[in-house]
Amino acid sequence: MKNISPLAGLLVCLALTLAFPSAALGQNGSTIVTFNPQNPVISMDAASDVGVEIQNVSDLYAFDIHLTFDPASVVIVDADPSVPGIQVAQGTFLDSGMVVKNEVDLEKGTIRYAMTQLNPSPARSGNGLLLVLRLQGKQVKQSAITIDNVQLATRAGTEIKAQTIPGSITVTQATLPGSTATSLPTTGPQVQFTQSPGGPQVTETPAQSATAPASTPIPTLVAPVVTQPAIQNTASAELTAIPTATSSSAALQEATPTQPEAQVDSSPAPDAATIPQSGDNWVIIIVAALIVIGLFFIWLRTRRP
Repeated sequence: MKNISPLAGLLVCLALTLAFPSAALGQNGSTIVTFNPQNPVISMDAASDVGVEIQNVSDLYAFDIHLTFDPASVVIVDADPSVPGIQVAQGTFLDSGMVVKNEVDLEKGTIRYAMTQLNPSPARSGNGLLLVLRLQGKQVKQSAITIDNVQLATRAGTEIKAQTIPGSITVTQATLPGSTATSLPTTGPQVQFTQSPGGPQVTETPAQSATAPASTPIPTLVAPVVTQPAIQNTASAELTAIPTATSSSAALQEATPTQPEAQVDSSPAPDAATIPQSGDNWVIIIVAALIVIGLFFIWLRTRRP
């Protein structure tokens, strides 16, 4: 058998690497967090949604992400005006759960969002939107938007490694002909975790979307109050439909049959001493049986020689 030279072995390894690049990368770094679209074009007269997308993830349950944008170029439109401050919206990849951080600093150009699902929501795998950023142009220029840090975790708290890919935002003076502002879906109500001087507070706030319809009140069912008529006790032996004090009571009594009066037996009640009691009968029977047995034994003794 001939020996393979080191140069030939190196060429074989290089060929396998070029043929199967995913196998060479392995599992580490296969999960990617990037922007969708990666290089959006927005205008100064309309807002557009840009998603933070995760790709090829397994068993994701919570995440904490830090973003940086150019505050001189773009501005973040508040996703929930009912809550103080500026917020971004959560995407639809994970279920709405507990939001630990949702902060936007328009002066520094930073975004931080941290959340976790709650039981019984299952872990998610695959691709989807983590966040939805609603951007509007502030100055005509091109600037970068980056993912400075991202931490992903499974339900058990195991960290998921991921690669990040930055994006580029181009701001135009007006909306380009033929283009429309994009609108991405967001999740529903979420539990907001906030710190206060009296301790942490957990409140539920609805996440609003640009295309979300106005909320309508939910009808509630009110159980009817049923009142029962008062029960009147009457001492009359006759059964009438409804006794009243008006002249119509006579007609009702004529139409309603009455029960005949009970016949009272006027014969004298028997004396208690003459009525045999069942207990006395058993006593008499037992005494008679004992007498018969005693007489039988006396008769047997007289018969013996």
